[in-house]
Amino acid sequence: MSGNTLIAATAEGPRLLLAHQGGWDEVMLVGIPVALFGGLLLVARQRARQIVAQRDIEAKADLDS
Repeated sequence: MSGNTLIAATAEGPRLLLAHQGGWDEVMLVGIPVALFGGLLLVARQRARQIVAQRDIEAKADLDS
């Protein structure tokens, strides 16, 4: 019976390529989205800090004039 399962599993081809490969595939499938969202969060945080800094500069200039 395990021989039939092996034949059926190899017949499915690329779909099983990412199934039970020692854990690296699960790490990749979870790690890539987490890293992507983390990178986007860093970019958004940097842009927000720049906007706040620019508003502070403009507010200080308005008070001085």
